[in-house]
Amino acid sequence: MGIIPFVLPRAEINPIEGLKATFDVLVEKYRIKDPTISLIQDIICDFEVDRISKTDDEILYKSFIVFDSLYSQLSIEVKEKGW
Repeated sequence: MGIIPFVLPRAEINPIEGLKATFDVLVEKYRIKDPTISLIQDIICDFEVDRISKTDDEILYKSFIVFDSLYSQLSIEVKEKGW
C-alpha cells in the first residue's frame, strides 16, 4: 500500500473550507459505511488532536490512541443498539 498524502497543497484529500472536514472527505472517498465511524464523524468533524506536538510522528501516535479508544467504545454502543 502506498502513501496517501492529505491536508497538503494539491493533495487529493483535503478539507473543503466551511463544507467538509478532512475526516468527512476520507469517509466519503473510501465509502466507509461503518456505523461506528459515522458516530466518530459526528463527534470530531474537523478535530485537531494536538497543536503542540513536536513531530508528525507524535501527532500520529496521539491520534491513533484517541481514534482507537473512540472506535472501541463506540463499537460497543453500536452492538448494544443493534445498528
